[in-house]
Amino acid sequence: HQLGAAAGRRGPGLSEYVMAGLFSIRPGHAGDFAGLQQIEIDAFETLFAAGGVYGEASSSADAELQHYIDAGMLLVAVDEQDQPIGYVGAILGGGWLHVSEIDVAPVWQRKGVGRSLMSAVLEAGRIRGVVAATLTTDRSVPFNAPSYASLGFRILAVDELPDHLRRILAQEHAAGFDPARRVAMKFTYS
Repeated sequence: HQLGAAAGRRGPGLSEYVMAGLFSIRPGHAGDFAGLQQIEIDAFETLFAAGGVYGEASSSADAELQHYIDAGMLLVAVDEQDQPIGYVGAILGGGWLHVSEIDVAPVWQRKGVGRSLMSAVLEAGRIRGVVAATLTTDRSVPFNAPSYASLGFRILAVDELPDHLRRILAQEHAAGFDPARRVAMKFTYS
């Protein structure tokens, strides 16, 4: 799949809102951390209402966000005043990119922000020469697995799971996520 987000070309996932200049995507920095953590907590409520998560809202620690920066994989969607409205964090390893977190502020949801962030991180992976991107998500929430499938991700069968996804799913199950709802997905670059 060829994605045009990073080069500014119109392609899959490029939102009309981006094209109209209502938000942009830039690399994240440590000064964004508090805003990104609040977005993550606020976005939890949307996922909670859809049945995708349970329990108390929490957010990524500063060290996790810094890890994404160190990998060059913390991308932040910002409004016209450069205020964060969403973000995606990913890690690189073994020829793959793993999307660890993606969140959008509730008032910006359903406006193409998440899709644009995902397109941008996939393009960043393509530029770095990875062969595939992976993520774990809820199979039933419409803005999760079905949305990622529309971008070219596919659900992996248990016997297809690479070690990193087996570990991540086990950690999620231990943290209380419903194993019947969690799936691993893969995007293969062509």
